[in-house]
Amino acid sequence: MYSKTKALSDARIGLAALVQSKVLSIGNKFQESDNLNQTEELKIKRREATRIAVEQSLSNMKIVCEETIKIETGTYKTYICLEVKVETIEKALRSFHQL
Repeated sequence: MYSKTKALSDARIGLAALVQSKVLSIGNKFQESDNLNQTEELKIKRREATRIAVEQSLSNMKIVCEETIKIETGTYKTYICLEVKVETIEKALRSFHQL
């Protein structure tokens, strides 16, 4: 599901930014609109190429909570909460300050 993929990517990028990682995200969103029988169909294709250049390693991330809801427009929105061990964050911050 696209909304879950996007939510997970956004959560990881946000977490990386919190520990002062260097993040480069490139995303392209392509939308096509077709008019069939007086109804508007919206097709969204997203080709996402996300490259993350981190000087710290953030591993052992796990999803502790997620919720997907259908919004009025008929699309979905996903919320994800990631958990990372304190030791992992401390190690990443120490390696950043040594640079």
